[in-house]
Amino acid sequence: YGFESEFVGRLPVRAVFEKLTEEDLFEILKNPNNPIILGKKLDFAAYDIDIKFEDAALRSLAKDAFNENTGARGLVSAVEQALMLFEKILPASEVRKFPVTLAGLQEPQETLDTLLDPVKREEIQESFAELTRAEKETIRSYLGDNHLDLTRKHKLTLTQARIDLVADCYATHIMDIGQVIERIKSSYDEIKK
Repeated sequence: YGFESEFVGRLPVRAVFEKLTEEDLFEILKNPNNPIILGKKLDFAAYDIDIKFEDAALRSLAKDAFNENTGARGLVSAVEQALMLFEKILPASEVRKFPVTLAGLQEPQETLDTLLDPVKREEIQESFAELTRAEKETIRSYLGDNHLDLTRKHKLTLTQARIDLVADCYATHIMDIGQVIERIKSSYDEIKK
């Protein structure tokens, strides 16, 4: 726990910081607007590699960050360390789909060998497809939980069809939820015209 004090005008302002739990760190990583995960997706996309994260892998990364005892800053370090081997090798390979799983984080060299083995490409594709389905469900749930706020903020009613469209778009493009909704709203407005 920490205290930070600063003066605003003539009155001191104090903010109390509580230590983030492992679950808090997981929720940060799981958030679809998380810049750490979006940044990693962009890093791999620069090499034409699509990357998806399994919840169990995100939990493991959150645990690693929690054990560093550096709060949310530890998330960046945990993600970087866990994916370093893959970032060095995969860009020069033919791999275009990278499912980040708990097993993959626990046995990185074995996972890398599997990813690079053309015979196991179908197995990798199936794992990736499953993570894509899970990601879409997560987005649908997030949108359902936040639809009133998002509808107000973006001035677009989030019907079930639009929620499905946002989930599909999020899973195939690297954008945060707000960017996806704005893209769909723009298309909707053009069609209305």
